[in-house]
Formats: sequence, structure tokens, C-alpha cells
Amino acid sequence: SYSSAEFVGLERRSDDRLHADVKVTMKNTGIFTDHRIINLSSGGLFIGTDRPLRLGTQVELTLRFDDPERVMTLRSSVIWENSLEDGKNPMGYGLRLSALRAEERDFIQQYVRRTKKP
Repeated sequence: SYSSAEFVGLERRSDDRLHADVKVTMKNTGIFTDHRIINLSSGGLFIGTDRPLRLGTQVELTLRFDDPERVMTLRSSVIWENSLEDGKNPMGYGLRLSALRAEERDFIQQYVRRTKKP
């Protein structure tokens, strides 16, 4: 099982805006892409955290990719939550990315395709 601290730092930047700093690595890509409801390649991602977030909360994301190295800062909003640690899925939230440029979407899709386990 993954500790959320391994790959995401979540901090409050202002009253209603959070910032999540996500290190996307070969090891944790599966957390994003294996989740059936939404995944990184379809314009969203899952972040594992036990911090309470309300649906609709705006989250500014910094995604740090390891190979190839790239940093993206994107806007997102919380669209669903998994509030129970059930052994299969960690507690956390599904975020939908907003205002993603075509080039950013392509990069994420190619990254996910490359790092997905067969």
C-alpha cells in the first residue's frame, strides 16, 4: 500500500484554493491509472489523502514527471471522494483537470501509456 506522503503534498494557499504537489513516478502512476472512475489520461487524477476536502473544491496541481522530466501547473476541482480505506483503493479524491491545453493532454496520455504496466 502507498502512503499518500510518498507522492502528494497538499497545502492550503488561500481560503478556498488548495495546492497539491504531485510527484508522478513509475511507482505511483498506477494509483492514478488503475482507478476505474477517472484516470490521469482522461483529464483527471486520483490523489490519496485523508485530509477532508469538499466536492467542488478548486485545487491547483503541480505535476512533476520523472521521465521525461517535466513540471506542469494545472487547475482542477474535486469531483468525487473515496472516504473509506478498503484495502483496494486508498482514501482520497478524484480531481478533474480544467483548461488543459491539447499539448498538455497529449503529454499526459503518452506518459500514462508508456508507464502503464502490461
